[in-house]
This record gives sequence, C-alpha cells and structure tokens, in this order.
Amino acid sequence: MSDTKGQQLRLLYLVIQQDTKIQQKLISVMERLHEALLELDTEQVNVLVQTQHQLLTSIEKNGHQREQLLAVLGISADRQGMQRMLAQLPELLREQFTRLWDVYTRTIKTSHQLNLRNGQLMSQQNQLITRMLTGSPTTYGDSEPTANYSSRFIAEG
Repeated sequence: MSDTKGQQLRLLYLVIQQDTKIQQKLISVMERLHEALLELDTEQVNVLVQTQHQLLTSIEKNGHQREQLLAVLGISADRQGMQRMLAQLPELLREQFTRLWDVYTRTIKTSHQLNLRNGQLMSQQNQLITRMLTGSPTTYGDSEPTANYSSRFIAEG
C-alpha cells in the first residue's frame, strides 16, 4: 500500500470515527428531545432542536469529506464501494475498519429510527393543538367541537 493511500485511509478512518461519535451524541440528543416533547417542555425542545441541527451540520460536513476521500481512493461512496475497499485491505486493517463501519451504520439506523419516532410525536402534538385551536371534532367521532366539550366537562365537574 502506497504512503499516500495509507494516509488517505487513515484520514478516512478518522472521519468515520468522528462521525460515529457525533452520531452517538445525536442519539443522546434525540432521546432527550423525545422526553422533552412528552413533557411539553418547549424551552428544552428548542435547545435540543438547535443542538440536533448543529450535529447534523457536522455530520453533513464530514459526509462531504468522506466522499472526497473515497473518490481520491477510487471507491464509490456506497455500500458496495465500502465492501470492495474492505476486501482490499490487509486483514488487521480490514478488521478495524469493519468494526468501526458496523458501529457507524448501527448509529445511523438508530438515529433514523429516533428521528421517525420524534417526528411522529411532533406531528401528533401539532394535530392535537390544531384541533384544540380550531375547535375541530375529536377523533372519537364526537360531533361536538373539542374546545366546547372540554369547557362543558369542566363546568359539569
């Protein structure tokens, strides 16, 4: 392996390692965001959304750097390209890259799942708020507007 290629591979490893750490931070932020959403803590939600945005910006920046490194190495920036690259590496280096890549891909999948969960929760909360503000019927088939039902229920209690 040439010195230049070895340097590029080391840099690629470091970028993937950094991305993995950022993804792990993102997972933590997304879990805390879910809790803040459930608690309707809008201040904490705003802080966490800003933090999430900063982390995603870092991930995007690293993604561009990773794609450039792969291009220099003559490797396509997809799963097949990574598999071909891993197959060409000496055994010890291949094992290190494989372990890191496995952790990296798991963190991406976890982040995606948490993002979907948080997005669904935000959507449900938004629909509920919209129904409450517009006085739309409840989802239980009640033809009476939600706001009136709530007022009547409180008055009768």
